[in-house]
Amino acid sequence: MSSFSQYWSSTAVYIFWAVNLILIIINLIAGKKVRFLPIILTTLFITFFSLLTPHGQILFEYASFRITKDALFEGLKKSAVLTFTVLLSKLIVSSKLKLPGKPGEFLNKVFEIYDALISKPLKFNPKKLISQVDERLMEIWENIQ
Repeated sequence: MSSFSQYWSSTAVYIFWAVNLILIIINLIAGKKVRFLPIILTTLFITFFSLLTPHGQILFEYASFRITKDALFEGLKKSAVLTFTVLLSKLIVSSKLKLPGKPGEFLNKVFEIYDALISKPLKFNPKKLISQVDERLMEIWENIQ
């Protein structure tokens, strides 16, 4: 790998995460709820699985497990891209967004139902999960009629 592509790979990770930080701030200003635990867990898991295919300069080695610079930055970059898409969609997708035409009417209804689904958390009880989901869907159905 050339020195430019190595430089760009590490720089891209910093740029992606800086943009994600900006998107988090914009989401918070817009009143959207940003959950940090899923972002952290997604980043950890994607980076971990990226480290399973080591390539590049070895940064750390424990037994036969190697942490390499390229695999680490590749995992961080992939998780940053996924986080970016989630944060951007959270910011853009809204029931307040009105699109024209028949396809727009359909998408507006989808966004309205989606907002209703995520507006309040579902209490998780494994014994009553199906009935809880059914109640939530019926409640939404009655409100959009």
